[in-house]
Amino acid sequence: MSANNYLVCIMFMASYCTAQTKEISSSFKSVKTNEIIFEKSSFEEIKAKAKREKKLVFINIYNKACIPCREMEKNVFTNTRVADYYNPSFINASYDYDGKEGQEISEIYQVQCFPNYLFMNGDGKIVFRRVGAMGPEDFVKLAETAADPKQWLSYYEEEYPKKKSDPEFLLKYLRVLDKASCMNLVNFFPIESEMEQFKKRDSLLKGYFALQTDEMLISNANWNVIKEFTYDYKSREFSYLLKNAAAYKKLYTADSVSIKIKDVLINSRGLFCFNKGYTEANETAYINEVKKLNSLEAEPAVFWLTLDCYKGSKKWQNYIGLVDESGDKYILSSQEKESVSKVIYENIHDNASLLKAEQMMKTAAEKDPSWLVYETYANVLYEENKKSEAKSIALKALETAKQIGAKPKNYESVNYLLEKIEKLKTP
Repeated sequence: MSANNYLVCIMFMASYCTAQTKEISSSFKSVKTNEIIFEKSSFEEIKAKAKREKKLVFINIYNKACIPCREMEKNVFTNTRVADYYNPSFINASYDYDGKEGQEISEIYQVQCFPNYLFMNGDGKIVFRRVGAMGPEDFVKLAETAADPKQWLSYYEEEYPKKKSDPEFLLKYLRVLDKASCMNLVNFFPIESEMEQFKKRDSLLKGYFALQTDEMLISNANWNVIKEFTYDYKSREFSYLLKNAAAYKKLYTADSVSIKIKDVLINSRGLFCFNKGYTEANETAYINEVKKLNSLEAEPAVFWLTLDCYKGSKKWQNYIGLVDESGDKYILSSQEKESVSKVIYENIHDNASLLKAEQMMKTAAEKDPSWLVYETYANVLYEENKKSEAKSIALKALETAKQIGAKPKNYESVNYLLEKIEKLKTP
């Protein structure tokens, strides 16, 4: 797997309200609009205009295939309060990543995920950036933050030499870096263009924990810092967490501690393999590193890392063998059952494996009756040639998708599945 040009469409999690038209102020006071006015000029002309008007430039970089980007365009950029703030405050522009100018800007500013928001001065210097979809209220807060020089990355860079022994400052600096980065939003999958920033982040986090004694690491404040920032299995704070997991579980929830340990160990694979390459040998070497930790807390991560390694190398017999051997212990959530069952029906077609997938999807659907779970369940039943059951579950997927207001395009695959089910010839 290549780390270059790793493009991520960040998951859209917010709900939005409907915009209503009203008159806005400032230089746009004669224009009635309920949406951000994006300039149609060239990038150079936009920067020149920002200089003349002494404003910052706001640039949205999107990708046509990115669903969150389309949702932002439809529900946030058309929100009245958003328009009221952005139109008088910034020179606004929006570029398609696949367009000529969009590609040029993305190369200059190392845009690696979408939607990506750049705030810059008239000279084209980035003062603030963020990634990811959000609702109208948060998008206005984003603009307010971007307009505050004390929130700019340059401010933290300048203040760092004076405040590098201030834990609170270091945490604020870390948050500024993380919210502008794609790596944090893709579970620290290494992105080459962000490695310098990642090294800076790593240095800040080490600086913060250097100010904390071992006894302080188990405090509520530091547990929250570990949850938010720690993704290196070799770090001092993670080693302490792993060694004292029982104590953390007594103070905090057992699930949150176990999940954090598993996440760190799984996500550290990307950092381990980044320079070595994502080969079966290197992934196996990392799994052996995790095993050397000799901790019961690491066992769930070893299971998932091994399962994923078998999937990547297409060792399907090993994959289903591990599922049969340890799946009941480690494949617990509906999302995990759906993910594994999808691998089985797409790649492993023997009756025993499909029956295992059917059993997992039955319990997943009982716990999480969502249309995506129903769709995977129906696909498993289709592969088993169970026409009536597959049709019944596929119709549930269709009904559930419509109930939550999903767009027809998003559940086209369900309609296609129903067509395939109708053509099944049962014995």
